[in-house]
Amino acid sequence: MSFRRITDPARLHALIDAMLLIETDADLTDLLGLIVTAASQLVGARYGALGVVGGDRASLSRFVTYGVDEGVSSLIGATPHGHGVLGETIIGFPVPDAKTPAESLARAERFMKAWAGDDLIVP
Repeated sequence: MSFRRITDPARLHALIDAMLLIETDADLTDLLGLIVTAASQLVGARYGALGVVGGDRASLSRFVTYGVDEGVSSLIGATPHGHGVLGETIIGFPVPDAKTPAESLARAERFMKAWAGDDLIVP
């Protein structure tokens, strides 16, 4: 495992604060919001999102964003439920019922070949 040295004291402090969020008394929805906000700010991202895989292991039970105001949200439309690209890449891999890593990889390759070439619309 490789580690990256953090030399900026403010960035190190932000990282420690983010790690300590787990021990807060916040309810789950607020905690997830704090985590996605801290992670986005730590890497300098304008937008961030965190999807929580549901108990059915086939869809998202929650989807929390950072930096997405009502205007941007209306342009995007409905929040993901885990049945598109997100579901295939995050929920579907590795394939839990694949008998071998090669079987999981083959499914990923079939998905990417089928998806390649589709336009992505980014506001």
